[in-house]
Amino acid sequence: MIVKTPDIRAEVLRGMDCNGSHSFALVPQRLPRCLHSIDRDSALVSGARVYVALHTGGLANRSCCFCKV
Repeated sequence: MIVKTPDIRAEVLRGMDCNGSHSFALVPQRLPRCLHSIDRDSALVSGARVYVALHTGGLANRSCCFCKV
């Protein structure tokens, strides 16, 4: 049984703002060159599609709390 499902979008965006530059810097170090453009588009940085979707409300991020019945 689901007890609550709060939207944690604000917390996720705050984390993306804090860690985005580090995440973006890891793209060329950790991925093959052919995947760089794909990952930069979905990287956790301001301006990326995922970031914009979270910011505008087009994407929701929820934390589910369950209760055993």
